[in-house]
Amino acid sequence: MEKSPPAGRPPGLPEFPSCSLFLRGLFLGVLFLLLAAPPAPAELRKFTNTSGKEIIAEVVSGKGDLVQLRMDGRTIKTRIDAFSAADQEYLRKWIKDNPPKIDYHFDIDIDKKKLERNLQDVGYKKYKNDVYAYRVTITNRTRETVSGLKAKYRAFKEDRVDGQYIRSNLEIEMKEGAVEIPELKYNHSASFDTESFVLDEVRYDYTTRTTKDNLQGLLIRILDGEGNIVADVREGESSIKNRSWDQKKPGQGGSKKAVIVSPLGG
Repeated sequence: MEKSPPAGRPPGLPEFPSCSLFLRGLFLGVLFLLLAAPPAPAELRKFTNTSGKEIIAEVVSGKGDLVQLRMDGRTIKTRIDAFSAADQEYLRKWIKDNPPKIDYHFDIDIDKKKLERNLQDVGYKKYKNDVYAYRVTITNRTRETVSGLKAKYRAFKEDRVDGQYIRSNLEIEMKEGAVEIPELKYNHSASFDTESFVLDEVRYDYTTRTTKDNLQGLLIRILDGEGNIVADVREGESSIKNRSWDQKKPGQGGSKKAVIVSPLGG
């Protein structure tokens, strides 16, 4: 005896399991088709070298004057100028539109460096006007040679003494600058000094108290050739926790460009 379809389902419509099971099966089926689908075909191009020989290949990667091509299941590396003028134009545009992704890693060491020592004794007090700067050493831990990088910094000083006289209020002096980082091989380093500060210190003979200026801290950013931030560090975390790259420059200061001191072999 033929069963009647459940109420609400027209005759002839096949019976499915519960709605949730049906949707789950549909989802899995679509997912399987997506995973099983062949990848989109690579962009193949006919290249002609300077001798007129033609090859059909796909561009894999490129940097500088070198390019990697995939042809017949193998990858070859060659110079861009080995091809015709039209192909060279195409390859250089491809490299510009598809820059290599670099996973940057650096060790950044920061030290305070005394540049000059000046001590004066005027009988009833002694004072110093020493000159200091931050020495920054950047070591490339990226597993390839890096180039086209720039370091920007902001250095801060707590200014409590003006020459040989104690200030009535604490002032903050900031100096900033930017340096071009030379090309660095893996495990090689480069160093530079920030713009210098005069750190004053005074002590009167009738007291054991010494009042002095201090280097407060340093913000450093490393940027790639496109201006993207690839490293961001600070020295003196607690004392400069309220300092940022966005705030206006506090107090007075300069904006001279620092100079690379020396590339150092790693």
